[in-house]
Amino acid sequence: MKTILPATRTQLPGTSEPEGQSPAKTNILLPLSGNGPLSYEPQDEGNFSFSEKVREKVEEPPKYVVYLLNDDYSTFDFVVHVLVNIFRKSIEEAIRITNDVHHRGKGACGMYTKQIAETKVMLVEEASSSAGYPLRAVMEEA
Repeated sequence: MKTILPATRTQLPGTSEPEGQSPAKTNILLPLSGNGPLSYEPQDEGNFSFSEKVREKVEEPPKYVVYLLNDDYSTFDFVVHVLVNIFRKSIEEAIRITNDVHHRGKGACGMYTKQIAETKVMLVEEASSSAGYPLRAVMEEA
C-alpha cells in the first residue's frame, strides 16, 4: 500500500513561476516504512515531519467445523468419495474420517469460514440425494 502525501514542487533551474503566485502543490508517493505507511504533517513552511499511522488489527472471521453424520444406509465407498471430491481429502485421510463417522457417529471433515462451511454442507446434501443416500453434514462453530 502506498500513501499519497502533499508536497511542494521543486522549481527547475531556468524556469519561473508567474508573478505573485506561490509554487504549485503536487502529490508524491512515498513508500511504506518497515512498520507502516508514513503521513505528512506540516508544521510551518519549510519544516516537516513524518509520523507513522497506527494500523487497526483485523479480526479473523469465526471458523466452523463441518461434520459428516453416521447413517445406516450410505456405503463406505460413497462417504470416501464425498470426502475426496468435496473436501479434497487424500484416500487415507478419507478412510480415517469415514471410520470416525462409522464408529463415533460423526467425523470432522475440516474447519472453514461460515460461507465455505455452508457451501460444503449443501454440496454433501446434493451429492447424497442425487446418489440416493441419506448422508448428512452439519456445521458447528469452532
